[in-house]
Amino acid sequence: MSQEMGPSADALATARWADPEFVAGRYEFKPGAFWLGRHPHLSEIPIGYLDDRHVLVCAGTRSGKGRSLILNNLAIWPGSVVSYDPKGDLATILAPRRGRGNEYCEGMGQDVFVLDPKRVAEVDETYRAYFNPLDALDPEDEDFLIWCDRIATVIVKKTEGTESAHWADKAKIFISMLIAHVASSKYYQGQDRSLLTVYRLCQEGLHDLAEKLRKETGKAQDPFYMLLLEVEDNKVSKGGLSTLARSFLIDKADQPKLFNSVRNEAAMQLAFLKSQAIQRVLAPSGEEGPRPLDMDRVKTDPKGVSVFVVLPTEDSDEFSRWANTVFLCLFAAARHQRGQPACGHQTLCVLDEFLDLGKNDYVASALRNIAGAGVKLVVVVQGLGELNALYKDSADAFFTNSGLKLFFGDTGRDGAVFIEKTLGETQIVMTVRSTSESHSNQTSTSDSYAFGESASTGTSDTTGENWQRSRSDTNGTQWSKTRGWSDGVNWGRSENWGRSEGDSAGRNYGPHVLFQPLNRATSYGTSSNHSSGGASSRGRQMGRNGASTRGGQRSTAYTSSMGGQSSTTHTSQSGQSRTWTQSSSTSEGYTVGGGTAEQYHKKPLLAAHEAQNYLRAFTDVDMDHPAYPGLMLVMISGELPFFLRRSNYDQDPYFVRCFSPDPAHTFIPIEQQPLLGHEYTEEHIWTIKLPKLMIENGYEGAASLRKHARFTAAEDLFSYQSPSTHSQTVAASMKGTVMDLPDEEERTANGSIMTIRADIPIGEKEKTALKQSFFGKTIAEIKSRMEDERRRAEADAARKRKADEEARRAEEAKRKERAEQQRRIDEAERARKQERDQKRYRTAQATVFTLFALFAAACGVFTLVLGVQAADSIPGWVTAVGVIISAGLAWFLYEMRQ
Repeated sequence: MSQEMGPSADALATARWADPEFVAGRYEFKPGAFWLGRHPHLSEIPIGYLDDRHVLVCAGTRSGKGRSLILNNLAIWPGSVVSYDPKGDLATILAPRRGRGNEYCEGMGQDVFVLDPKRVAEVDETYRAYFNPLDALDPEDEDFLIWCDRIATVIVKKTEGTESAHWADKAKIFISMLIAHVASSKYYQGQDRSLLTVYRLCQEGLHDLAEKLRKETGKAQDPFYMLLLEVEDNKVSKGGLSTLARSFLIDKADQPKLFNSVRNEAAMQLAFLKSQAIQRVLAPSGEEGPRPLDMDRVKTDPKGVSVFVVLPTEDSDEFSRWANTVFLCLFAAARHQRGQPACGHQTLCVLDEFLDLGKNDYVASALRNIAGAGVKLVVVVQGLGELNALYKDSADAFFTNSGLKLFFGDTGRDGAVFIEKTLGETQIVMTVRSTSESHSNQTSTSDSYAFGESASTGTSDTTGENWQRSRSDTNGTQWSKTRGWSDGVNWGRSENWGRSEGDSAGRNYGPHVLFQPLNRATSYGTSSNHSSGGASSRGRQMGRNGASTRGGQRSTAYTSSMGGQSSTTHTSQSGQSRTWTQSSSTSEGYTVGGGTAEQYHKKPLLAAHEAQNYLRAFTDVDMDHPAYPGLMLVMISGELPFFLRRSNYDQDPYFVRCFSPDPAHTFIPIEQQPLLGHEYTEEHIWTIKLPKLMIENGYEGAASLRKHARFTAAEDLFSYQSPSTHSQTVAASMKGTVMDLPDEEERTANGSIMTIRADIPIGEKEKTALKQSFFGKTIAEIKSRMEDERRRAEADAARKRKADEEARRAEEAKRKERAEQQRRIDEAERARKQERDQKRYRTAQATVFTLFALFAAACGVFTLVLGVQAADSIPGWVTAVGVIISAGLAWFLYEMRQ
């Protein structure tokens, strides 16, 4: 696959991004290449780069350098590896992988050497080793003294431009002389041939020999004078060392204070060797055992070897000299053994936190030619500003000799500016111009006329006679006349024209492809566009229409009736109507439009602030982000730049069984890990809510895990409880991550507990099953309680109804009893009243009868008296009868009163 056609020579700016399709085809990872990451759109395609040049990595702190790049490459690099490991995690995680393997990873079968003075790496003791830099020196080498001088150079620290720098330079020469002597003298063999001996000689000279001679001769001997004499006697390098010793003998004789100052400065520079931690990795001890590191094996071993130089950052100021010595000896061994490594692959030398080692001019110099000796350097820095400040003019060597430059995380201000300037500018074209004209004319005319006429005549005669005759005649006439017409004229004219021309070439791909859909746009070449257009419209409409209606009706009727009635009726009616309408309309319009404009601009292909945004680092909290674990800007010399998605070694299936878990973190097998942000869909997201029935019964849910927490089948997922203290803890029956926890208002509104992202899609069937698993038992209990409560309620209602019925009946009986009692009372009262009334009646009756009886008696007496007095005129019998009747009536009435 070839890259797209190049930009036009007429373009103002030609920078552009590489085509992702080209990247996928050209740089797909193959064993032996340097691992870079994953394709940003096709995550199944790993991307790597294979060449023999060095690599410069700029990535800010906590950006995942080790997890997404360094560990990845050290885990699969087929040749020898040498790494600077400030944290010890590289050795902890990869020593078994590079060596014999273990239950977590397959071993590569290499010999592993862990140089760890502070013992911060958690590795098997059999991997620990020591390294004697003097073993890397060959006295027969014609550059023997040069290499001794180089070792002294990395040991001695000095501040340029100060008076102390002068003494440091002299101390370096003295240390170089001692290193050459110890490495080549017959007096120092085995364990004595080490930097520890150099430190001892610098401190005390030949103290033991001087003391012995003092005891034998009785005269004091100068141990440093004797040391210089011993060195003078060493004829290595064709007497070059002897000559150097004589110069110090002259200084000691002529300027003893100067010599002592130089020696004291040398002793101070070597003071780091008094550390027992450093001594452990410089000479064999009971802890490290007899496992010396032979640096020649890095290049000569057919399987390759793995070396981890572990030095915590907090100790780098003092002990970086030791680490620099190790890497210097690596370069020396690589140069000494001609040709490429025996394993067939370059030695990968990873210098993580490179600036912790301080300024090392030899590394900057080695960048130009060490690749030819089979060493591939990977220099890792947190910011370009520190690199430039430390190495000044030499810093350019890191850029010019690195065929691959990688940027991610917070690269700092200098890094962002470097990216912007290095990527260059791209051209954008803006075309804007617009012209518009419009004209319109409209005329409308309307006429209307109406006429109507009507007449009516009627006559009626009625005559009545004694006879009957009937006759009826009807005569009628009706007519109607209608006339209508319409005239119209319509015409129009329309014109439209346009012209467009231009040329362009190429496609551009933005780095924001993981934040929004893939955009492709022209960014180079010559682009010209001209557009001219117009529209004209003209029309006219004229219309005329009319209607005329004329009609009439005439009717004559005659009726004659004889035999009692005669009637004549005459009616006459006529009418006329006329209507017409005339309309005229005219319309005319004209429109012209057109526009063209071209503006050429330049802009950075990736501005500094955009680099900070696109290269941001993501933590596991952001695992659901589609760009997780972050993007990497890749610059390959001679190629267009492009972006990749980084991949963490412990989350990428390519590295399964390629590492041993970090003891500081829980090991989660790849098949049990959550999906990454770009791998999940909406079907993986599910908000767990309490069922409505549980909410109605007062249940409340609470998450047992915090937001972004990973959960497994062995962990509690959430819990819920009711006001009646009924509680339930629900354990996860799936694997996933807690995406979100609702606020109190949302929990109250719909019972939301948490939103999770499961590792598998959750369809309706799975949701139903999970709800049944989570809430089924409680819902069944609620329904059972509700059924029991319903039954109890029904029983209580039945009992209440029964009690109410019994109470009603009792009340009814009482009411009837009270009514009966009231009736009896009323009857008794009525009886008593009746009796009283009867008594009063009888009393009144007796009184009346008595009065009548008295009256009758009085009448009898009156009759008797009257009869006596009028005896002459009234017969006696009459009087007797009257008296008897009155007496009888009185007696009767008297008897009736009872």
